[in-house]
Amino acid sequence: MIRYRLLLSIAVGLLFPAFTAANELANADLEQTDADRLAVWTPYGRGYALDAAEVHSGKLAIRCEATGDQDGMGISQIIRYERPDKRPIIVGGWSKAENVVGGGDYGLYLDVIYEDGTPWWGKTANWTRGSHDWQYTAEVYRPEKPVREIRAHVFIRRTKGKAWFDDVFLHRGGLHATQVRVMTDFPRSLSGQRIRARLTQAADWQAVLSDSDGRELGSCRGHGENLAWGWHDTTESSPAALRLTAAASDGGQLDLTIPVAIPKRPVNPVREGYVVWGENSMRKVYPTEAPPPGKRADLAVALARNESEGVQIAITTADRQMLDQVQVKVDALKNERGDVLPPEAVTAHLVGYIYVETPSGHPAAPIEGNWCPEVLLPLRPFAVPGGRTQTVWVSFHAAETTAPGTYRGRIVVTPANAAPAELAVSVRVRRFALPSSPRMKTAFAMMDGFTEATYGPITPELRRQCLDLMLSHRLNPDDISRTDPPAVADLLYARDHGMTAFNVLNLVPRPQGKPLWTCYAELKDYPADFNDNLARRLDGYVAELRKHGLSKMAYFYGFDERREEYDELIKGICRFLKQRYPEISTFTTAGYMYQKRRTTPPDYQDYMDWYCPLTSAYDPEMSARLRQQGKQVWWYVCCGPRHPYANFAAMDYPSIEGRLLSWMTYGFQADGLLFWHVNLWRPNAIIDATDPYLDWKPTSVWNMTGDGCLTYPTAAGPVSSIRLENVRDGLEDYDYLAILADAQGREAAKGYVDRLVKTMTDFSRDPAALTAVRDEIADRIEMGR
Repeated sequence: MIRYRLLLSIAVGLLFPAFTAANELANADLEQTDADRLAVWTPYGRGYALDAAEVHSGKLAIRCEATGDQDGMGISQIIRYERPDKRPIIVGGWSKAENVVGGGDYGLYLDVIYEDGTPWWGKTANWTRGSHDWQYTAEVYRPEKPVREIRAHVFIRRTKGKAWFDDVFLHRGGLHATQVRVMTDFPRSLSGQRIRARLTQAADWQAVLSDSDGRELGSCRGHGENLAWGWHDTTESSPAALRLTAAASDGGQLDLTIPVAIPKRPVNPVREGYVVWGENSMRKVYPTEAPPPGKRADLAVALARNESEGVQIAITTADRQMLDQVQVKVDALKNERGDVLPPEAVTAHLVGYIYVETPSGHPAAPIEGNWCPEVLLPLRPFAVPGGRTQTVWVSFHAAETTAPGTYRGRIVVTPANAAPAELAVSVRVRRFALPSSPRMKTAFAMMDGFTEATYGPITPELRRQCLDLMLSHRLNPDDISRTDPPAVADLLYARDHGMTAFNVLNLVPRPQGKPLWTCYAELKDYPADFNDNLARRLDGYVAELRKHGLSKMAYFYGFDERREEYDELIKGICRFLKQRYPEISTFTTAGYMYQKRRTTPPDYQDYMDWYCPLTSAYDPEMSARLRQQGKQVWWYVCCGPRHPYANFAAMDYPSIEGRLLSWMTYGFQADGLLFWHVNLWRPNAIIDATDPYLDWKPTSVWNMTGDGCLTYPTAAGPVSSIRLENVRDGLEDYDYLAILADAQGREAAKGYVDRLVKTMTDFSRDPAALTAVRDEIADRIEMGR
């Protein structure tokens, strides 16, 4: 094996880690060649070019370029183990980038094969997109089973841009620094830096920032695996390098220096005072943004009765202008007949920002760490520091009894220390109303375990707040992971307010204690008398459901993303349930069951009523055949699929994608949309809403930051997010399509979907295009009535 070389380069201020485990990759420094090709490595895609001009160390690096979705270049190597083991896998290296856009892959990519032959796909260590000098990346993965083989790739693929690679590594153990990030804290602070890293084991660590002359600017010490340091500039010097050193109790040593590149702040076009401008609900307004040239100052929305629609009020200050105690109020809105939109029809929220340390790589997302607009906080007087943009979200709701017409008025912004400003706003209320129950089925899970872990025992008031939050967004207040059936009284309330479906319980053995949630159970954990236990628990409960006419709305969810080794167990349990409670559906995301139906005969019986593949695995033709057999085929998103598919799991994906998924659900005739979790709050506490730059650590899976969290806990109760508002708007759009189809046939409605959505990966992300199509649908509905 070739060991990772220790190199000290005073000229560039870079030190390699003093690793305590051998590099498992051969020719990892990319210096060994054979006939102008790299030794040991095999080409990936179109291969690579050797480059002696752009190197991180030594004499050679490789240069790779990708030109689109089907293109890629890189190198590959397979590591095989005669004695498989479960040691951690640490993978990383160095890369330089030139105009690498979002989407696809730019990093190190591992496919791991366990001793028993099962795969563990797609373990990655990614570099930042865009253009940058040599940059370090590293990640650690901890196998659950002994590893027999690792297929390692270093590449850029399915995207566009040019990249150089050098000094890559794969270690099985030792002390290493992973997820090292130095990020600007702007706009929360003008000159601060956020330093983050995770060590592969607990150690005494020190972080030192220095300038280009090697002078120390600041330092921080600590102990543990997690390194978090906020540095604020007290000099006129800018940091140029970060040095991390660490020592573990087992003798492991770390010494790593990486360059620090401070991005330039955007030029602020607001030279004096402040500017107030409006934006639609489908585009994120980052706090670093300024009003686009020629941006219209007025706002206009249109909605049906029994519908809600939002707009954004953005306030941008000049660099030297600080606004204090800003208040935002909406004047009384009147239509042409003098009818007034009641005060309860207008609500306003202060937008809260969450820091995204690992951008998703979506082409429309920021390429650097960023403060992402996300949480809709209770409105209060607020400050806007100089050179920033603060957004207020204003929602309008037309009740079923609201008189049609166009309501006009003003939104007034009043700082305590500056003259007020205003925007004209018009709200058109259509003559038709949306149904009280949404036409599109959903299964979005709000889990009691996470609610209780944050708020304590769920009181009747808190329970009602959670129900209302989901129902007001036209979502079923559901939980696919629940292990105890929901209270019938809650179901009756939810049905009266629009619920169309609910999960009775997750088909797992009843857990001991009170875990946060239960996703699935291992095969070995199902007792022989599992079905008998179900009957004892459910017979009386299902009788109550039948008494209140609820059982036909019910389903049993189970076997979340399980594989075919569960097949006999699944069929046995579902056969029992269908024989005993025939009107209650069975429902699963076990993808193999759906895929298996490609080859099974029409009379094949697996006792599963509703299949639910990922949107990327959904087959419209096969799903249509299954519906002819009495099945339903839903679909779902989570931390995948990623771009170019539509998704709302990542908070830095375009907001409109969460709305478009409902258009796709209608167009491709999926029977419903599932999302696994809306309140993945742990380990965070109730939000301190005094600062819109929130102290919130979001979950990030495969760089999909925010997956599992569409709601947030405040002292006043759970609140919505910008993503959740767009999901609701999409459900309302689905109702438009369904109403039009009722009157004029499905093809009439489908024609409008086709104008926005060509395929699951080819669709418009233009808010103006969606608004225009939606307005045409509304006009056609009104003309047909």
